[in-house]
Amino acid sequence: MKRKYSAFVISGCLICATAFTHAAFALETEVSLGTGFETSDNILQAPINEQDENAARLLGGFKLKEAGQNLEVDTSVDLDYLDYVDNLVADTTFVTIDGAATWMPFPQRFHWVFEDYATQSRIVTTENATPDNLQNTNVFSTGPDFFFRVTGRDQLRLSSRYGLYTFGETDTDDNRTSFATSFLHQLNQTSEVSLNAETTDVTYANDVLNPNYQRHELYGQYKNTLLHSRASLDLGVMQLDRERFEDVDGFLGRLSVTREVTSTSSFRLALESQYTDFGHTILAGNIADASPTQATGVDTQSAVDVFYEERAELGYLLNDSIKSVGANLLLADEDYETSNLDRSYEAINVNGSYHLTTRWVAQLSATLTAYDYSLLHRQDDEALFSMGLGYRLTTDLSLTATLDRNQKDSTDDIQDYDENKGILLLTYQDRLSQ
Repeated sequence: MKRKYSAFVISGCLICATAFTHAAFALETEVSLGTGFETSDNILQAPINEQDENAARLLGGFKLKEAGQNLEVDTSVDLDYLDYVDNLVADTTFVTIDGAATWMPFPQRFHWVFEDYATQSRIVTTENATPDNLQNTNVFSTGPDFFFRVTGRDQLRLSSRYGLYTFGETDTDDNRTSFATSFLHQLNQTSEVSLNAETTDVTYANDVLNPNYQRHELYGQYKNTLLHSRASLDLGVMQLDRERFEDVDGFLGRLSVTREVTSTSSFRLALESQYTDFGHTILAGNIADASPTQATGVDTQSAVDVFYEERAELGYLLNDSIKSVGANLLLADEDYETSNLDRSYEAINVNGSYHLTTRWVAQLSATLTAYDYSLLHRQDDEALFSMGLGYRLTTDLSLTATLDRNQKDSTDDIQDYDENKGILLLTYQDRLSQ
C-alpha cells in the first residue's frame, strides 16, 4: 500500500515549531496512548460468504491548545494501527489530524496561518468502506495574512495560501495556490460587512488524468457576533476555468448560524450552495463529512471531479458534567460536472453519553443515511448503531467496550451487507499545561 505522510510531517513540524519557539505561552497539552482488540464477523462487508477477522490495535495521539496574544494553536493528532490476525485485509495505520495554528508577530497587521486536516476516504467511491478500500487523505495549507487599517471602521486584508493535497492510493494529488482580497467595514461593535475576491489555481501531479482548473469567487459577507449567537452570510458568484473542459459558473451562497440556548446547549444551522470538490470540502471545515469513519454517516466522494453542492444542516448539542446529547440532520444534493456520481442524500445522527457513576459512562449512537445516485440508478440505505460502556480505572487510565452494527440495503445487491463488530480498548490520557 502506497503511503504519503510528507504533508503530515511538514504540518506537524511547523505547528509544533511555531508553538515551542514562542517565548511566553501557556500551552495546554493532552497525550493519549492505547491498546486493544477488535473483532468483526464480516470484515469485507460482503453480501454472502461472510468472513470473520480479528485485529490488535495500537493507538496514540496528542492535543495542543494555546490562546495567546501572538499565538493561537488548536491541534489534535490521532494514530490508529490495526494488525489483522488472519490477514484478510492488509495491516494499516489510520491518521486523523484536525490542526490549525496562527502566528501573530504583529497582531492585526501580519499573521501567518497553518492548517492541516487528515482523514480517511474511499479509494473506489461507490464501494463499501472496508479497510482495504480506505486511504489516508491529507490537506495542508499555509500562508500569510496582511491587514491595513484604512479608517477607524474600514480595513483591507490581503491573503495568500499554498496548499498540498495528498491521497494515499488514488492518483489525484494536487497543489493549490490562492490569493484573496477583502475590504471590511465595521457596522457596530458586533457586526461587519465585507466585499471579498478570491482566486485559486489547482495543479494536479498527474494533469493528464486530472484537468487543472482555476476557481474564482466574488461575494459579499455579513458577520454578526453577539454574546450568545454567531451568524455569517455569504452571497456572490463563482466561476471555474477548466483545462480541456467547458468553464462553469454559478451562484455562491453560504449561511451559518449558531445560537447558545443555555450555558450547556446550542443549535446550529448551515446552508450552502456552491461549486466545490473533495479537497476544498475538507479545508472548509467539513472534515467529519469527508470521512466514512466519522459519526455523521456521510463521506464526500473522493473524486477529482468538481461538483455543485446544495446542502442544509441542522444540529443540536447538549453537554454538561453528567451527560451529552447530539443530533444532526443533513440534506444535500451533488451535481458532478463530468463523472456519473450525481447523488442526493439525507442523513440523521443521534448520539449521547451518560455518566452512570463517577467511574462508569454509557454511550449510544445511531446514524441513518439514504443515498440516491441518479445516473447510476441506484439507492443505498445505510445504518450504523453503536453502544459502549466505559470504566475509569484511575484518573488517567480507562477501559472501554463497544458493540457496533453496520448494515446496508442497496438496489445493487452486491453492495448489501450486515456487520457486527466488537472493540475493547485500554487507553491512557495525561493532561499537561505550562
